[in-house]
Amino acid sequence: MHIKLNMYENETSKPAFDALAEHALSDLDIDSAHAQTSIPILGQYCGIEYVTAKEDPSHPGFHYLASFSVADRDVPDGHYQSFIITHTDSDIKYLADLDPGQHKIGVNYYGSFSGDLNFSAHLNSANKAFPKSSHVMTASHLGSIQAVMEKRADCAAIDALSFALQSKAFPEIADTIAIIDKTPAHPGLPLICDPTLPATIKAEMQKRLISFQSEPAWQDLAEMLDLRGIAVLDEAAFDIITKRVAQSGWPD
Repeated sequence: MHIKLNMYENETSKPAFDALAEHALSDLDIDSAHAQTSIPILGQYCGIEYVTAKEDPSHPGFHYLASFSVADRDVPDGHYQSFIITHTDSDIKYLADLDPGQHKIGVNYYGSFSGDLNFSAHLNSANKAFPKSSHVMTASHLGSIQAVMEKRADCAAIDALSFALQSKAFPEIADTIAIIDKTPAHPGLPLICDPTLPATIKAEMQKRLISFQSEPAWQDLAEMLDLRGIAVLDEAAFDIITKRVAQSGWPD
């Protein structure tokens, strides 16, 4: 059975994600045809993949189920944000201190919402547009954190959940990395299922994701990712991501 819950997975979080999948899917009557589909029975994707799939006539799309809510109660339910980070001994203490002509920024990969498109939009809003010649490509959020720790990059934007996960895996981050700013909140990475599943199955999976919050494994996951809950958003909430992609010109 195709399950994809690896967006925030490491050795520590995997058991909790396995428990989430078991809770959501146990004893559901999913036929073998759906079990073999290329679209996961249960998955989690970047918001960009979710919205672009809806607009691609060759893609079957995803059925939205829910999103995580971060622990910070200033962030709306089902939303998250990115942390703008620097080295603790950097002269960069505020976003205004960034100089595109002098500093380098870490980018996990082009097309990442939190580490590239939303980061660039946040910099542009502060009149801090960085040319690609100032980008240090890092391949992952952890790579961006390491680039800042090693002073190969002066600044980077890290998905708040990824930052929580990596900070617990690598305690030295707390002594080396400073958070100088936060991006505006956007809808959290969607938990999805195969859109061709029967409506009753999709509704039951969504109900079970919400009820997972009463399970012991949820407490483990919430602690690792700094979460307060799981929420169901109106799909229109993701229009802001579609707009951000269009404004960025990605993937050109």
